Amino acid sequence: MYELYVLKSYREKYLGWKLKQCPARGCNYVIEFHLASEDEEHSLNIVCLCGHIFCWRCMLESHRPVTCNNASDWLSRDLEQLIEEVDKPSTVSWIDANTKPCPHCFIPVEIDGERPWAQFLTCVCSGRFCWKCFRSPETHGTSGSCLAPARSSNVGFNHWNRAKPGISCLDLWNASQVNLVNAKYELEAFEESIIKKPSDLKEQDVKVLREGLMLIVQCRQFLKWSCAYDYIHTEYDMAKREYLRFLQENASGIVHSFSQSIKEETEAKELTCGKLLSETTNIGNFFYHFIKTLREGLPEVQAESYDNYGGPYWLCDRCTYGNSWFQRACKMCCDPTASKMDELSD
Repeated sequence: MYELYVLKSYREKYLGWKLKQCPARGCNYVIEFHLASEDEEHSLNIVCLCGHIFCWRCMLESHRPVTCNNASDWLSRDLEQLIEEVDKPSTVSWIDANTKPCPHCFIPVEIDGERPWAQFLTCVCSGRFCWKCFRSPETHGTSGSCLAPARSSNVGFNHWNRAKPGISCLDLWNASQVNLVNAKYELEAFEESIIKKPSDLKEQDVKVLREGLMLIVQCRQFLKWSCAYDYIHTEYDMAKREYLRFLQENASGIVHSFSQSIKEETEAKELTCGKLLSETTNIGNFFYHFIKTLREGLPEVQAESYDNYGGPYWLCDRCTYGNSWFQRACKMCCDPTASKMDELSD
């Protein structure tokens, strides 16, 4: 009882500063942390003996390369908004599939699904046109067959016929979460196999394999949170987003290759520790520089529109409009009146 009282007293004295309990469900480990260097901006990652990796400051799971505030906002606000947008019916997709833009006023006109043989549509502006070739009844072919679409009919359609967007940050986040779950499962399966069915592997071999599998978990977790970084920091800079996704794809391929090497070594009769140690070191160095690159804001990518431009504005990559830093979306591109610019230009 005395020893338990002393332990409880010590924990209460330093709990929250020097001591913290692992936030993993069902874990009773208490971790003593010694701060080697101050890092006020990025997470301090802790690896518990149970295998859980978390941030010492905010107690969320390890969220490098984003800050604690970014991670909190992503989980409580941004991620929910993205999920809600996906769950809602896509208005733009419905418009693309079920309407045609009027060549006179550019307003989308719904195709009559109950009368697919109705070739001509009537717009609210009283204009009539063929929904296949966009020609008026007067200039349409007399035989009923559509002529080649007029070149001028494409003017102003860019607002509706948008290019299909690439893979979203939410899709990448979900895919990375699946890879992370699989990596954790492989680590747990390895630990259980060592306990239930002791193999002929030496203690040093088991340590090398365990470190390799734990490194894979950390890399997968970093790749998952790099998707949040993608959404937060490269939303308005397509050049940096393209470069970041190239790095993500390259890093994911390296981790997958390393995972396959561990499986092959585990199934082999003799374990090549030197090879695994070398690959572990190389991957660790690769991700160290990857994290450093993201912390520095992808300095390798320079946007010409931002050169020699400072002040309280950011420039939209799409239309180069100067927006206030308080605006997350471009005021010009998102302004409903912006769709009328094609008419004014004509």
